[in-house]
Amino acid sequence: MPSVEQTESAAMLPSAVAAESFLQGKPGGLLAVLESVVWRSAIIGAGMYVAGGRERLLRNAVAGSLAVEVFVLWRVRSRLKAMGLSTIIA
Repeated sequence: MPSVEQTESAAMLPSAVAAESFLQGKPGGLLAVLESVVWRSAIIGAGMYVAGGRERLLRNAVAGSLAVEVFVLWRVRSRLKAMGLSTIIA
């Protein structure tokens, strides 16, 4: 099985690498995905704060981050399947 560094998504953003590690069942993969969600939430929250969207800031930042993460997981899973690699999610 190719390593994370050998697959197409490894050349992308860190969240794609984390998603790939998680989907391939590698140790620390889930933690890496959770870290991506937390950091992305902070970035989204900072942008919302600067833009004046301070009401329900934490909830909205986390919701936005989770929406992006679901997409990243779906996209990386699709690429892994296209490459003939197995994932923990059928």
